[in-house]
Amino acid sequence: GKHQFWPKIAPNGNKVFKFTMGMSYLYSPFFLLAHTYANFSSSFKANGFSKPYEVSLAFSSLFYLLIGLLHLRKTLLHFFNEWTSAIVLLLTVLGTNLFYYTTSEPCMSHAYSFSLISLFIYLSIRWHKNQALKYIIAIGLISGLVVLIRPVNLLIFIFPLLYGVENLKTLKANLLLFINNWKQLIILATVAFLVILPQLIYWKTFTDSWVFNSYIDEHFYFGNPHVLDFLFSYRKGWLLYTPIMILSCVGLIITYVKNKKIFYPLFFLAIINIYVLSCWWCWWFGGSFGMRPMIDSYGFFAISLGYFIHWIWNKKVILKTFVGGAMIFLFCLNIFQTQQRRNLVIHWDSMSKKSYWNYFTTLKFKAEKDWGNQEKLLLHPDYEKAIKGEDE
Repeated sequence: GKHQFWPKIAPNGNKVFKFTMGMSYLYSPFFLLAHTYANFSSSFKANGFSKPYEVSLAFSSLFYLLIGLLHLRKTLLHFFNEWTSAIVLLLTVLGTNLFYYTTSEPCMSHAYSFSLISLFIYLSIRWHKNQALKYIIAIGLISGLVVLIRPVNLLIFIFPLLYGVENLKTLKANLLLFINNWKQLIILATVAFLVILPQLIYWKTFTDSWVFNSYIDEHFYFGNPHVLDFLFSYRKGWLLYTPIMILSCVGLIITYVKNKKIFYPLFFLAIINIYVLSCWWCWWFGGSFGMRPMIDSYGFFAISLGYFIHWIWNKKVILKTFVGGAMIFLFCLNIFQTQQRRNLVIHWDSMSKKSYWNYFTTLKFKAEKDWGNQEKLLLHPDYEKAIKGEDE
């Protein structure tokens, strides 16, 4: 009775699962391992929810994360040396809310999407250098999975479209590259379609429609974005709860100076992604630690973070020491606030300026009165207004 599946009711009266099945693909090998073990075990039930399934699926998050980090490292080494790449990887994993979603809520989609998109970045760069068929097939497979996990991740195609573009001449060259390889693009689309096809069949079977919005009444409101709230609010502001990414944003400016060929895809991806996500009816994305949908694109932000670190590396000792100290502080702050979130000192959806600063140094509530005091300081969101696209 404690397990919830959140079904929605389709117009034909059938129940339909809210989420698309991308995560099911990634869970499957680990689910089957756990299911095999549970069937041969006398200690656990083979019901999908006993301990073997829990452990196996939690481990799957680490498995896919490792794949993503290995390929992100290869991408970073394309632009930077080993030391810069290592620091970027360390800050990306332990200095952001990716750490929380790998260790505390590992079966949510974000660590998986981060890893797949990091692999997508690497494959896209490789394809631009060498239009080998193996890269295009892999990109089709990865992109199909990424879109099935979170359809808005379709925006990642901005990266290969603009990679290498620094002026109109190179933009035309990019367009010619895609036109001349149109057969490969058809193969890419076919592979991605085959990955998505089971979802279309599922929708047709249960909703009578090949394409169906299984979120039913939940929408984007593109005329009413909450960009400032999305970035800076005490409720969930991305740069407030993941401040290390401020350095990545500054790094975009340095990227523009150092390498325009990578700047434009990173810049337009960041701007469009932030705008689109801030237009979701629930711009704070429900219960979470920080702005969790941004985790998916940390592979892109890792590159601009690398340019910032590489730039600082060559500055005077005083500036390098100051910025290095700031990075260590932000790194430690993320670890500390991750533990605050685990202990519910940081509330899942109702933080306010007063509750944030009142308990800024509190790792764990020690008395019942602390819970009561926090409740008085929280500002609970108005979900009924938000789902209508109204300001709270």
